[in-house]
Amino acid sequence: MLASELIQSAERMHMVDPLFQQVLVKECQDKKISVIFYEVFTGFWRLGTETAAELLHCSPYIVCFAKLMTGGIISLSATLASNSVFESFIGDSKLKVLLLGHSYTAHALGCTAATKSIKWFKDPQTNLHIISEGTSLREILDSGKKIGFEHWDLVVILKCAFDRTVWD
Repeated sequence: MLASELIQSAERMHMVDPLFQQVLVKECQDKKISVIFYEVFTGFWRLGTETAAELLHCSPYIVCFAKLMTGGIISLSATLASNSVFESFIGDSKLKVLLLGHSYTAHALGCTAATKSIKWFKDPQTNLHIISEGTSLREILDSGKKIGFEHWDLVVILKCAFDRTVWD
């Protein structure tokens, strides 16, 4: 199953119910269906945590990252895999090898930009998107559900995004 977590950003913003995605991922993993997250819009603290998978409290088998790694300066992409996926492709024969490469993988300028950007992303002094002071987006979402607002999670995600100037 291939999924963009929480926010699908193709064409326009489509919010996805976090509980739905948690249940879907769990069901897929219980049935041994591979789960692939496409962290193009949500990764690198756009939603307050390093990955959207952290907010969903789940671990996909494969995660794809893209231009966001470089702060949007230059194209670069990377695919990370769990140990079980990685080990399943180890072998001498190409029959077992995963022949996958993005168009913009491992070029020197992109890797240099990503190294600098990721250092910046991880520093709360330079990255205002990092949720601090013990407040996590999960706590905010859960508090909204307690008051019975039907689409509280969507409102909070949008408010956090605009407050933290995600689209600058």
